[in-house]
Amino acid sequence: MINHKPKQHKSAGVNIGSASLVMVFVVLALTIFAVLSLVSANNELRLSAKFSESVKNYYAADYKACTIIETIENKVDSKTAIDLPEVLFEGSIGSFSVPINDYQDLCVEVDISDIQLQILSWQVKNTMKQVYDNSVPVWTGGEGVFQ
Repeated sequence: MINHKPKQHKSAGVNIGSASLVMVFVVLALTIFAVLSLVSANNELRLSAKFSESVKNYYAADYKACTIIETIENKVDSKTAIDLPEVLFEGSIGSFSVPINDYQDLCVEVDISDIQLQILSWQVKNTMKQVYDNSVPVWTGGEGVFQ
């Protein structure tokens, strides 16, 4: 006699559910990486725009300083008086500054003692006064915890 037992079916829902759960986590991770990528790219764009503006400002100041130097050189060559209001002379040393932005100047020093003009210094200097916060109470070693 043939004995027919009903077949027991194993539940496949657990396997399908775990695959769906893994897929949800993978999609979530990829979404997070995509958002982080977009935020990073946006920050890089803003930084490069700031850098571009600062370079443009520097070279505009550089050009103005070069035109002042050229004017001084032409006056030295033609042996005429140097009467530029932006240039301060102390003996044969002349100095002037050209603003780059609100907090930086291009400072230039020239020497006209010889027949040729010589540039002594050409540097960017900060003009913004730095303010330090000294309001944090710091232990100076006197009255202490261990006394």
